[in-house]
Amino acid sequence: MAAIMTRDKEWWVRSTCSLGMRINGTPEFYNYSFIIVGVMLIIFVIYLKPQIQSLISKNLLTKTKTITLTILYFIEIITLILVGAIPYGDSDWTNKIHVWFGFYVFINLGIAMFFAFWFFRKFSKKFLITNYILLIIGMLSYFLGIGAQLLPYAIAEMITIIVVLSWMGMTFIEIDELSKIKK
Repeated sequence: MAAIMTRDKEWWVRSTCSLGMRINGTPEFYNYSFIIVGVMLIIFVIYLKPQIQSLISKNLLTKTKTITLTILYFIEIITLILVGAIPYGDSDWTNKIHVWFGFYVFINLGIAMFFAFWFFRKFSKKFLITNYILLIIGMLSYFLGIGAQLLPYAIAEMITIIVVLSWMGMTFIEIDELSKIKK
């Protein structure tokens, strides 16, 4: 909705952050979506808690890995909510904070994806292969858009957002499926 209703018709050339600027008229759609995603992740964690306990009891996850992933997910939730709560375009210092948190959303999840061989060692090969394909796509979009400026900045951001959401969905599905397997 923010992309459709924005006053900035060239937002896709700059950054998706412009969709959350008050001056462009769509902050409620863009910024609140980050807060809603953060809240949805809290709900997913509550839903997955029994499944994660099941994976620990089946030795598919260890307590150390679970604690490490819990910390990463908690940071991810807080960071997503802060990206939405601290809008871009209000002042120079809030712009810097917003952008830093925005980058950190991807860095934090990239860490979990990069170390998937350790975190999710006993998950399916299909999961691990897809994880690394998504990581490569996310890194390429970042470097082609933000680093080399071969892609419009917002397009690189959107590809990376799709990678993040796909990975989160894939992870939730894998955890749910593995928890149903008998020990």
